[in-house]
Amino acid sequence: MRASAPETTGAGWAVGPWPPAPPGPGVVRVWAAAVGERGEELEALEATLAPDERARAGRLVRPADRVRYTVAHGILRRVLAGYLEVAPESLVFASGSQGKPVLVPPAAAPWPDLRFNLSHSGDAVLVAVAIGCDVGVDIESPERPLHADTIAQRHFPPAEWEHLRPLPEPERHAAFLRSWVCKEAFAKGTGAGLGGVALWSIACLPDAEGALGLVGTSVASRRLLRGWAVVELPAFLGYPAALAVAGTSPDACCWRFPVP
Repeated sequence: MRASAPETTGAGWAVGPWPPAPPGPGVVRVWAAAVGERGEELEALEATLAPDERARAGRLVRPADRVRYTVAHGILRRVLAGYLEVAPESLVFASGSQGKPVLVPPAAAPWPDLRFNLSHSGDAVLVAVAIGCDVGVDIESPERPLHADTIAQRHFPPAEWEHLRPLPEPERHAAFLRSWVCKEAFAKGTGAGLGGVALWSIACLPDAEGALGLVGTSVASRRLLRGWAVVELPAFLGYPAALAVAGTSPDACCWRFPVP
């Protein structure tokens, strides 16, 4: 699977057309937004959330976390509502397979099999949208306090740790994050979660051209990987990101959510 890189803005991604056209066959739309650009919209975004979402945001201790949650879930609603031609606050979500959030299609929805995935970290939000195929997306702030060496040494397959270990810092940490977002995107796409035993037997290794790919090191993990494609996305705000898609290898069209 390849990711198309359209003409970019100074922040890294092209501003997408709005309202959006539906993804065609074999196409995934990935929308990016910066939390810091949405400050003036905070009340409007909060108003689109369901009561349980507002309650969850309210339980977050740090004000910054409440803002990030509100913006991320508000942007998700705006993106999906744009495709479905409905009000963002009218959308209803449910738990699908293994607890993965799914959209309850509105009555007479023009695209009833719209599927999505959301990721947010630091100042960045990503929303992946496709029709008829499961997707997973992940983005990670380089400032997130992860114990990269400990995680890689204890939980990554030996071949992957041996690839990472000789790299100097900060190159090793950057390589770890690239691997992490690929695995997380796949885990979110399948709904298996990073705690799955088979998932930790999946190595993320570069090919001869430096492109990362997921490789199963056990029968269970090879079975889990079958039928999925994973691709790195262009960095957004300097954050590494990746997309996982079930089925054939589609194009990923990467757009920035417009700022009013």
